[in-house]
Amino acid sequence: MPRRLPELPFCVAVRVTVIRRSPASNSIYLSPIHHPFHVFRRPQEADDEPADVLYLALESVLVSQAAEDLGIYLDRFELVEQQRESDLALWHIAHALRAGVQNVNLGDALYGEFLTAALAVHLLREYSERPWRPPYVRGVLPPEKLRRAVEYIHDQQNAELSVAAVARAVHMSRFHFTRLFKKSTGMSPYRYVMEARARKAKELLLSGKFSIADVAHQLGFSDQSHLNRQIKAFFGVTPKTLLEAGDRKHNSPTE
Repeated sequence: MPRRLPELPFCVAVRVTVIRRSPASNSIYLSPIHHPFHVFRRPQEADDEPADVLYLALESVLVSQAAEDLGIYLDRFELVEQQRESDLALWHIAHALRAGVQNVNLGDALYGEFLTAALAVHLLREYSERPWRPPYVRGVLPPEKLRRAVEYIHDQQNAELSVAAVARAVHMSRFHFTRLFKKSTGMSPYRYVMEARARKAKELLLSGKFSIADVAHQLGFSDQSHLNRQIKAFFGVTPKTLLEAGDRKHNSPTE
C-alpha cells in the first residue's frame, strides 16, 4: 500500500530514484530525501544484473513554486511514497537534467528551470494522492502583455533570463504565461528565447565587429560550443561561416 510522504508536498524535500535495467525495464521510487533508501529486487533478477541508477533530489520550495504557478491549493494535494514499474516521461526528464549537469554547454539557467518545473509538475500530476489535471486555458496573451514580454526578453538577452522573470514582468503566473505565450506565438518561452538569442548572435556575427567568443559572452551562452550548437540548430550554418560572410561583406571593395 503506498504511503503518504510526511507533511508533503511542501515541507520536506523528495527523492526520485530511477532505475533502468534494460530499455524495456525501468522502476521509479518516490521517497522523502531524509529516509534511507533500499532497492528491492524482483525474484527473477540476478544479483549481478547491471542497472543504471539515477537519483534526483527535489527541494520542497520547487514543488511549492510549481503548485503556486498552477493555482493548486497546497492543502489539497499530498505526494505519495511509492514505487512504479515504469514512467517514461519521468525517465526522459531525469536524463535531460543529468545531461544538463554533465554538459556545461547545456548549463543554461533557462534550460534548468524548464526541466525542473516539468519534473515538479509531473510529480503533482502523477504522484499525488489526488492527481492534478491542468484546466483548459482559453484565449491568448493580450497584445500589450505579449509586447511587454517580447520587449523584456530582448532587453535581457545578455542576462540570466528565466521564464518566471518574464512572467513576473507581465504580472502572470509562470504556468498561465507559458501556456498563453505558446498559444500566441506557436512556441514555448524557452524556444522563443533560444531563437531570439540565436538571431541576435547572427546579427552581431554578420556585423563583422565581434569575435565568436565576444558574441557568446554578450548573449549569455556558456561558451563558444553552446553558441555553435544554437546557430547551427536554427540556421544550419556555423558561427564561423557567418563571421566570414560578415568579413567579406565589409571588406569587399565598393564601386
